[in-house]
Amino acid sequence: MSARRNLILNVVIQTMGAASSFVVIAALARLAGPAVQGEYAVFKSLVDVQVALLTLGLPSGFVYVINKGLISTSTLSRWSARGIPVFLVLGGLITAVYLGTRSELAEQGVLVTAGLLAVAVAATTFYALLRGIVLTQTDGAGFAWLSAFPPISLMALAIVGVGMGWWSLAVSFAASSLLAALAAVMLYRSSALPMARPVDGSAWGTLRKQSFHSFLQGLFQSGAIFATIAVMQGLGARVIDIGHFNVASLAVVGPNLLVAMIAPVLYSRWTKTLTRAGRRPLISRSLRMAVVMQVLALMLLPVITPLLTFLLGADYRPAAVAMMPLLLAVLPLAATRIIAPALQATGDTSVATVAWGIRLAAPFVLMPLAWMIDDIVLWATVITAIAEYAALVAMLLLAARRSRLSPA
Repeated sequence: MSARRNLILNVVIQTMGAASSFVVIAALARLAGPAVQGEYAVFKSLVDVQVALLTLGLPSGFVYVINKGLISTSTLSRWSARGIPVFLVLGGLITAVYLGTRSELAEQGVLVTAGLLAVAVAATTFYALLRGIVLTQTDGAGFAWLSAFPPISLMALAIVGVGMGWWSLAVSFAASSLLAALAAVMLYRSSALPMARPVDGSAWGTLRKQSFHSFLQGLFQSGAIFATIAVMQGLGARVIDIGHFNVASLAVVGPNLLVAMIAPVLYSRWTKTLTRAGRRPLISRSLRMAVVMQVLALMLLPVITPLLTFLLGADYRPAAVAMMPLLLAVLPLAATRIIAPALQATGDTSVATVAWGIRLAAPFVLMPLAWMIDDIVLWATVITAIAEYAALVAMLLLAARRSRLSPA
């Protein structure tokens, strides 16, 4: 199968994962209402930010050192497995402290909920590390299914659990993460290739160097939503408000997930072939693609409010109104998610780091707008859209400067 056909197949399969994220939010809206939406949004952002913290940017670093022939997959997989107890303990502590100040989110009690989410954090962290290793061995249908599996399994477990009243959202997160980790282990064992070359100290140094900026980027990216929700809570937002914000975020969930799932495949390939000179036309193509996606998003503006209220109910009209600013941010979102791995693959990882840092800082810098925009949910989506455009502008300007300084 050609590389292009392989990538198309990857896109088709991973689209199912992106669609699952839509379905679970819509289903929970129908089955449980805005309060459960808020609980779902908080739990997901809490797990995501901890996984970004605990992976330390290593999945991206793994891809680099394996593709360069510096460290074997078996060495890195064993190292990842040894970290599981650490991930579990840290996840439990961080989650318990967070939930201890927000008891309304701990449906089963703080300790039980924290324990379940700690399992989700540990399993998802291990999954992310092993997924980076698997990517270097296969980026076809197997990897695509592995990437799409977490949102699909979480969708199924959350809908069944809430719909039937059998288990809580925290149980859904824990079970889904364990299944994803098991799937990663199975695919790794069927695809891993041993490498006899011994590992020297410089290889570990290369891994640390490549992973550092990836760590910051992952933390900044996952932390952006977490920061927005935290600022909303600091401004007096209720769980219901966070639920509306989560539904409004559907405007960017699809493009974000789809592009983010493809980006690792492209990054793995670009670490082998892409140069700074070749990066210039790639950025231009990415921007053109993003413009097309933005035009399609704009076509939804006249119908989004009646469509969303029809599908989810009149209770979600505030979410439909708040979604409109995010529909205007599809362009920067799609473009930056493709440009960022190209920058990393060509040695300019710090450019993406700065861009994501700007995006993370936006909720705090733009907090005064909360007094200008009376609706807290609308404020959250407006500052999210502004942050995406700020990240794109910073990324393009810094990338152009780096190219001028070192055109090769």
